[in-house]
Amino acid sequence: MISKPNLFSAARATGNNQLLEKVFRWYELARRNDFNNLVELQAVFPSADMVKDKIVFNLGSHRLICGISFLRKTLFYKWLLSHTEYDRGGWKL
Repeated sequence: MISKPNLFSAARATGNNQLLEKVFRWYELARRNDFNNLVELQAVFPSADMVKDKIVFNLGSHRLICGISFLRKTLFYKWLLSHTEYDRGGWKL
């Protein structure tokens, strides 16, 4: 489960149609799976990394950052950042 409106609004705001398609494909995969742990999540999203208490997904030109509750089987959209924004690191706070 993930907050779809906020995620798609952020993707649309970039003006990047390829990114919007990647976000849609990511969303569909995430919606169809229940992840019990990081290993199961990485089986579906091999480039996903756990950074502190967040999951970072590489979507090509952008990074999608989500909170996660494996117990509730829920992803929480936090940020959709360009690599430059991601590298600044403010999202880690």
